[in-house]
Amino acid sequence: FSGQHAEAIFITALRPHLTKVLTERIRSEAEKAGRKRDDVKILAMLSVVVDETDEKAQAKYAEYLKYQNVEASQGIIGGWSGLDLDQFDEDEALKYVQTESIQSFLTPFTLQDKEREWTRKDIAEHCATGGMGAVLVGSPQTVADQLEHWIDEGGLDGINLAYHVSPGSFEDFVEFVVPELQKRGRYRTAYEGNTLRESLFGEGHKYVDERHPAAKYRGAYAGKPSAADTPARDFLKLALENAEKAEAVGH
Repeated sequence: FSGQHAEAIFITALRPHLTKVLTERIRSEAEKAGRKRDDVKILAMLSVVVDETDEKAQAKYAEYLKYQNVEASQGIIGGWSGLDLDQFDEDEALKYVQTESIQSFLTPFTLQDKEREWTRKDIAEHCATGGMGAVLVGSPQTVADQLEHWIDEGGLDGINLAYHVSPGSFEDFVEFVVPELQKRGRYRTAYEGNTLRESLFGEGHKYVDERHPAAKYRGAYAGKPSAADTPARDFLKLALENAEKAEAVGH
């Protein structure tokens, strides 16, 4: 579905080579649907802890970890995944379980990562600060190196920046990381256009590409009556009349 319809996709993977598996699959599906591989922009969730030096960044991260609330994290995970984690022992390795909630939430831990077994405690601690993505910690140069590795090896177009503290995490990224990436030619210095789509695809790309399934509907309904049925229109008219009456009574 995403390969056929999406213009931008947020994904989560815990290592760059695992990210590559996802990006290749999505781009292959886009090609099968008659689109180009880069018609879909893919952004991975990452969080960043950065400071002037690696040592300062590590100290900052250690400070953040002091305020983790693993129990609260477990509750949030349960809400997102639809899975009651209390049914598992703290050190029991979690396996994939089909749910009716966000089905992909636990897959980075239960299906994608074959290099370790994630327990209930591991996942709760990992997600307790900075979201469920990987955490990059270090100086501007260290973080920029890591980001380049993720982008290049993972086949990514960018990142979905999660935060540890707000607005501090974003302010630190702007102060320390953006200038370093700009020096390397890896981060824009101006926006190409005025819309989000132009920011993703370049100036002039204000509408979906001609290869997108939605393009065939462009102008198809211009000048035709609204699809809203009569009861809906009548309800809106009645609501406006009642609002006018209420205003008149108030005066």
